[in-house]
Amino acid sequence: MNRKFSFAVLSLSLILALAGCMGYDRRTAPQVPGSQGMDNNGPMISATYEKADVEYVITTQNVSVKNGVSANSPVIYNLKSGTKIRVLAKYDGNYVAYLPNNRVGMIPVSSTKPATAAVTQKIPDVPQSTASPQISAVPQTPESASAPGIPQTNQSSAGNANSSEESSMLNLVNSERSKAGLKPLASNTELTKLARLKSKDIADKNYFSHTSPTYGTPFEMMQKYGVAYLYAGENLAKNSTVQAAHQALMNSEGHRKNILSNQFTEVGIGVITDEGNNKVYTQMFIGR
Repeated sequence: MNRKFSFAVLSLSLILALAGCMGYDRRTAPQVPGSQGMDNNGPMISATYEKADVEYVITTQNVSVKNGVSANSPVIYNLKSGTKIRVLAKYDGNYVAYLPNNRVGMIPVSSTKPATAAVTQKIPDVPQSTASPQISAVPQTPESASAPGIPQTNQSSAGNANSSEESSMLNLVNSERSKAGLKPLASNTELTKLARLKSKDIADKNYFSHTSPTYGTPFEMMQKYGVAYLYAGENLAKNSTVQAAHQALMNSEGHRKNILSNQFTEVGIGVITDEGNNKVYTQMFIGR
């Protein structure tokens, strides 16, 4: 085996090892016992997370693909702008990509955009929750205040604007991220619609689970309605107020990890009031 070939094999092995380390990962927080309603206004919460094992991106410019992340790594392939590429993992501002010549190389994230998933159905609109808020027996801090420097994040699209409760929860989430030195999550219109659908489904069918009898898992739901992602997660909560639900989520390791994940860049929050006047909160996160 000559030197050039040995180096190529070694480089490919290192990249494949990296892709293996960044492979499929999924965690589910323990379900709260007694999944119907709330006992003494106590919180109900649950979290789940998924790393997509297959995703695609499209190059936004001509890209010289390297076999490593170093500036001195050799170029192994040249991609033209507009090429759709399969992604195996994400590392240090780069995608580990599977190339047309059956090799694996590194592509800067900044040179790509997500490939839009095939939309099979239009996302139905769900009326925003309008029921009167429950008054908690425990004094709550104001829910509408946002941390200094955290922008208000209402949607601007007509008919899809966040409700006041959804905006309050988003501001609380981004306040926590700011404290942790993380970028704020952008509110995503499609995810917001899906989050409302999930909350309404939970309220209408009286269950509390990440797997909906109507839509399946949150990841199946996203794929069904054409939301592409490399990372995705969902937090669920039932509580009397936004502040109480947020605090319960932050006090749980699995939910806090979703809120403070540096893999996530966008979020949709849906708040619906069920027949018992309890609030159902769904947070859907994606990163791409």
